[in-house]
Amino acid sequence: TDPVLMPSRLREELVSYVEIPYPSAAEEMALAIDGTRPHSIDRILRADDLAAMRSTARRMPIADRVVAYAVRLVQATRNPAEHGLANLAPLVVGGVSPRASIGLVSAAKGLALLAGRDEVALQDVYEVAYEGLVHRVELSEQAVSRGVTSRDVVVEMLSRVAA
Repeated sequence: TDPVLMPSRLREELVSYVEIPYPSAAEEMALAIDGTRPHSIDRILRADDLAAMRSTARRMPIADRVVAYAVRLVQATRNPAEHGLANLAPLVVGGVSPRASIGLVSAAKGLALLAGRDEVALQDVYEVAYEGLVHRVELSEQAVSRGVTSRDVVVEMLSRVAA
């Protein structure tokens, strides 16, 4: 499924932690047998193709309002109360660095390129923000003791920080 066209309900379900179970013994045997067989792989992307895609993504136009959304999300991790998230302020002790804004913008450009569009949309930032922020948010002891995860914090931010 194209992540840009994914229904929001499904996207919200996927945002939460997905547990992938180990295979059964029979499934693992089939994997082990198949994994030792020679395979031929058709090249679908050459190194120069990838370099050209990166160059195209870097030059892709992005509106100031789209960049501003990425920056608001990043700044909300540092100062939740200033972004209408006072309930999260005691739960976050360390927000993400300005490199996260750069990363969100770059990833959003890449997503737009892969979707075949020539301009970055607000939705592109939204789509990449969870993965771009969740591992960088530092939680307080209060959050940990209450069982709040960085996933919970980022989902709340994504649901309440205005695009």
